[in-house]
Amino acid sequence: MILGRRIGGALFGAVAVLAAPASAACLSYGSSVTLTGFYGTALFPGSPNYESVKTGDDPEWAALLFVVEPFCMGEDPEGLNEPDITVEVVQLACSSEQLAGFKKSEGTPVTVSGELFGAHTGHHHASVLLACD
Repeated sequence: MILGRRIGGALFGAVAVLAAPASAACLSYGSSVTLTGFYGTALFPGSPNYESVKTGDDPEWAALLFVVEPFCMGEDPEGLNEPDITVEVVQLACSSEQLAGFKKSEGTPVTVSGELFGAHTGHHHASVLLACD
């Protein structure tokens, strides 16, 4: 999955999911974690078809954390998400106040705590999301 990130008005590409190294210790869905990374946003197509903003889908901005230290995700107990993936980008499920604070810090590292969960709707644009504390 390729995602773009917007930092300071420029759009950068980033790989969201890679094959996990065999020796990596994986985190679990539902884990409480603290992650450090760079905040950014990316534009994705929303309803009704989740395919293309150019062909009429609603534009949908996602808040993303480009983590400084990629991590491995283990088995999804619900079987919805791929196990053993290396995660470099996490979508943030935070309050609007929290996101506004991160936006002010764009371009500098931010630290976010919360619980990891897997993508399960059309509004989830990264494989792994973080429900912010």
